[in-house]
Amino acid sequence: MQPTEYLESLLIDQQIPSDLKDALIEERNKVERIIQRGSVYGGIQVYNAGSFAKGTIILDSFDLDIVVYFPLELPISSKDIQEHTFNILYQAGYNPQYKNVAIRCHRRFNQLDYPNFHIDVVPGRAIDENYEFAYLYSRDYEIRFRTSVYMHINVIRNTGRRDIMKLLKLWKSRQAINVQTFVLELLFLRFSDTNSAQTNSDLSDLLQECFTYITNTIIDIKLVDPANSQNVISNDLPEETKYQIREKAIEAKEAEIWEDVFE
Repeated sequence: MQPTEYLESLLIDQQIPSDLKDALIEERNKVERIIQRGSVYGGIQVYNAGSFAKGTIILDSFDLDIVVYFPLELPISSKDIQEHTFNILYQAGYNPQYKNVAIRCHRRFNQLDYPNFHIDVVPGRAIDENYEFAYLYSRDYEIRFRTSVYMHINVIRNTGRRDIMKLLKLWKSRQAINVQTFVLELLFLRFSDTNSAQTNSDLSDLLQECFTYITNTIIDIKLVDPANSQNVISNDLPEETKYQIREKAIEAKEAEIWEDVFE
């Protein structure tokens, strides 16, 4: 099998089956109903985020990301909004846990059993009536910050190479790399902006070039939030994680066959 054919077969194997996709949609709608009914505030907007919304979901590693934006005029802080949402999910039996800006919920859904599945609910306070930008609350730093999950989704969807994004996620999963998928997405965005990156290239060649770029840049690269240049994502990336990513990227680009990377 040729390198690109192998990678394409991986992508086919990683497609989400229809019954699982239906279950994710059903669970997402259930969470929205719970929050809308449980909140004492109106004007809440809920939408999909993460890999499900970006079109980069893979079977090996997936969760359900849901953004919950409360209206600008509420007389409560971003922290209060986060705690209010947490209490609603707790009362609904979702066993929530704070995960910095998100509220993580672990629960089996429907008849499907995926032991690592979880739901990340990200509550925020909308900055304007468009609900595109919002203030989120970071429990790690005890501050609010401005961002746009909506913009994150569109940036990834508009790259034209979500196949590479999926393969990077699969690489992260198979190689047990402890890094947020968002970091890999930002790395690919920076790579695709370089002069050497040709987004219409052969899948295998482009992935090889991407691993070379990661190898050469990951230690010193500055990765910023596309929705807020003051939010430097790479500042939260530990040095040991950077070196782990670099080591795994070197192994990937030097592998004789892709099977050695993904199996």
